[in-house]
Amino acid sequence: MQQNITFRNNPPSLESLSEGQIVFALAPNKGVCMYTRQAGQLWLSEFSKARAVKSLGNLNVKGNSFFDKTLTANNIEARSLSYNKFIDYRIFSHNFEYNLTTSSIFLPWQTASENTDPDMDDSRNAIVVPFKMTLHKLLFRCDRLTGYTSNITFSLVKQDEGDQVEDTIASYRYMDGLTEDGSHTINVSDWNLESGYDSATVDIGDKVGLKMTPETDPAGTTSWYITSVWKVEVDLS
Repeated sequence: MQQNITFRNNPPSLESLSEGQIVFALAPNKGVCMYTRQAGQLWLSEFSKARAVKSLGNLNVKGNSFFDKTLTANNIEARSLSYNKFIDYRIFSHNFEYNLTTSSIFLPWQTASENTDPDMDDSRNAIVVPFKMTLHKLLFRCDRLTGYTSNITFSLVKQDEGDQVEDTIASYRYMDGLTEDGSHTINVSDWNLESGYDSATVDIGDKVGLKMTPETDPAGTTSWYITSVWKVEVDLS
């Protein structure tokens, strides 16, 4: 028996189909759909001309779902969430108050103080990295600083697991001039990478510090508000 298959410009209704009839039609916001009447009910299946499949309505998955690549969503509401690997962004504050000179200082991670020693072997100046992390952004602002037109260099420094050698991964020479109470941003694409590094990234077990070097003395005690934003590749497996 030859199957009764037709094509229509508009979706059919249940009443317009006979039992077992198959109709292809253009459905609004869906594209081409196949409709059929079976056991007195209307059934449909959507088709896509591309590899990507879109669902404009609700999608209810009662079983497990597995994604080989990236899942991108505008909003995610989780009622019960279990995962081993994900990307997160973490924020650290490095605020301090100090009378800077032209000597390098390490930014504090835990306390509102800084270390003017030439190395990072001080508990205030470094953290041990728990996951692979990339310095996504560095924001800074200073108070009571007027007319400072000299440059300041910020550096990302690490000590590898098992040694105390300070390796500079990336640096940025801020040359735009600082204004009192003005905010300034160093983005991930702004960093000048040292040879052997393709990103401002540190790995598990590295001891990491942030260093700041003014080219001229800013003169006077100044409050500095500095925030680092890190892309963290969390792996709990």
